[in-house]
Amino acid sequence: MSSKEYVAGDYAPGTPKAIIKDFMNTLLGYTDTKEYDEGGINSFFTDDIELHLPGTRPDTPWAGTFRGLQEMDEFWEICAKHLDIISHDVQHIIADGDKVVVVAHELMASKITGTRGEQDYAWLFQLRDGKIWYWRLFEATEAIANTFRVP
Repeated sequence: MSSKEYVAGDYAPGTPKAIIKDFMNTLLGYTDTKEYDEGGINSFFTDDIELHLPGTRPDTPWAGTFRGLQEMDEFWEICAKHLDIISHDVQHIIADGDKVVVVAHELMASKITGTRGEQDYAWLFQLRDGKIWYWRLFEATEAIANTFRVP
């Protein structure tokens, strides 16, 4: 887990909001290290994690559905090859039972073309036994395509 706190908020330990805050801090550690910590990130997921991402390939290199930890490793490899997260501003973490939504603004760049882009997004998580088993991204697919499209 990242030692730097990128996401503010004081949530009771072990609650869905606290788990997602810790996940986001681990994920956003990339903005400083520029290295994905797959082992640290994947420790937040159940073995049968489902990740659903909008868009179409190749303009959105990571578009599609990823199931299980092995496919999550493939997802992180795709991100490491294409995506440079420059900054994130997590504006809200909203919880309803075992479901948590993160609303944020992201500045990103393509590692392939150097093109920069930005988007507002919402990510929906669902937890089971203290781990993420479902993750759906609602993102600005046009902004992502414009950033990652190879001419």
